[in-house]
Amino acid sequence: MSAFPGLSFAAIVICGLILLPLGLVFLKVGLWPRRQGDAPHCRKCGYNLTGLESARCPECGTTLDKRTVVSGVRRRRPGLILAGIASLLPLLAGIVLAITDVNWYRLRPTTWVISDAQSSAAGTARKAWRELTRREKDGSLSVSHRHRLIEASLREQGTAAPGPCLNEFVDFLGRNYAAGRLSERQTQTFLQQGMRLSLHVRARVRAGCEIPYTVRTEMRVPYELFWQGMTGGDISIDGVPTGHQAGFDSRGSGTLLGSSGRRVSCDAPGKHTMTIAVHVGLYEGNFSEREASDLRYETDTSVEAAFEVLGPDAEDIVSVVDDSALKEEVTACITPRDFRTRSWGRSDRINLEGMVDIASAPVGVAFEVFARFGRREFSLGSIACKADGSHHSSGVNGTVTEPLGETFDLILRGSRDAAESSLDVFEFWEGEVIFEDVPVQLEPKPE
Repeated sequence: MSAFPGLSFAAIVICGLILLPLGLVFLKVGLWPRRQGDAPHCRKCGYNLTGLESARCPECGTTLDKRTVVSGVRRRRPGLILAGIASLLPLLAGIVLAITDVNWYRLRPTTWVISDAQSSAAGTARKAWRELTRREKDGSLSVSHRHRLIEASLREQGTAAPGPCLNEFVDFLGRNYAAGRLSERQTQTFLQQGMRLSLHVRARVRAGCEIPYTVRTEMRVPYELFWQGMTGGDISIDGVPTGHQAGFDSRGSGTLLGSSGRRVSCDAPGKHTMTIAVHVGLYEGNFSEREASDLRYETDTSVEAAFEVLGPDAEDIVSVVDDSALKEEVTACITPRDFRTRSWGRSDRINLEGMVDIASAPVGVAFEVFARFGRREFSLGSIACKADGSHHSSGVNGTVTEPLGETFDLILRGSRDAAESSLDVFEFWEGEVIFEDVPVQLEPKPE
């Protein structure tokens, strides 16, 4: 904003240019006026040489001759100096405004900006991406720089630990894929790296107990352009087939998708590795219009993770927190939402489903979940999360029967089984929380 309200930047500069000659004259006359008087003085230090017979200045030692001796003294005029400075102020203000208003980053070479975009510092990387997006939109991003940025984006898409601007790199790849600018090699790499699968297994289980696991896939492609399918296959432990399959068939579009199970067990104490075969496919199109989508990439792969089996004499691996004083704090961090029913044809069996959000739990929680209509209770599964300060959203669902009301009571009961069925809850609060009059959207039954 201008330091001179009511004056534009151009007006300040024009005014300054008009006053510039006058300001320079004032400064010249004020700082270097004509000498007055006849007394001789040393040109270098100004010492008064009247009556001096020596050939050297006693003040500074300069040899005295016609060139180093001047007559009279200069008497500076502070009023003119101040007038000169005041005359130059508008021009100085305009220069300051010009310097501060210019986005100097726009002048940075594109090669350097691309390097900045790959920085681990979030501020630097985001600033670089704003500039790269601007250059892309106005057409100033050259073909060579676009190719260089595509290669940098492919590296970022494929790295195990991406920086703060992974989404920007992925979106840039998506735009260039849609525009047909990726080479055949780049397109293949883009699609291959579009899904990153991982297996998560409960770290410690008792011998003979079922082993909870979740297969997750992180989509690193624009999910407005693609959706993915994931089918589970054979499960092995330490390379030996268990005879079981991970029978999930997950399809969808989003940042992170997963499928869970617990169908296998291991009797041998010690450390082991679980391996699950997975078939994945990446489809281009809208997930809501799957029939019109095109399969762009598919592969058979496997994921693995380590876990430990504890012997029957091992200490209890799940600890219970029996503290009723925590009830209010636990209740405050839980929010049920979006409950609705879905009818199964003409049957009186109805599916009730919804979400339970847990934000920054003060202690690990593990609940069996029930819906209560009047005096009847229906199981909606279980939820669990550890006390890690993060936000968890869990879907719950179960079969209920008529008659139903527009609200119900949601009951969460602390459960060891729910804790042992989770991936990472080894401590849980053993208490009960009831949310009364939770609204539910009732779907009309078909005629």
